[in-house]
Amino acid sequence: MAQQFGYLLGRLKALPDPAGKGTLLDSSLVVWCKEMGDSRLHICESVPFILAGKATATCGRGAT
Repeated sequence: MAQQFGYLLGRLKALPDPAGKGTLLDSSLVVWCKEMGDSRLHICESVPFILAGKATATCGRGAT
């Protein structure tokens, strides 16, 4: 899965944004997550998320 996610990010980074402002990755927010923290026990705690992209700078980093 990590390789596929990396491939998707690479493709988005390589394509220009049709609006002319950077790349598609710059104007996107891509989320990769696991539905459950521990799927063997069906526990939805400590669920990992990976966010990539800038969403055209509309998403800040950290809590404000």
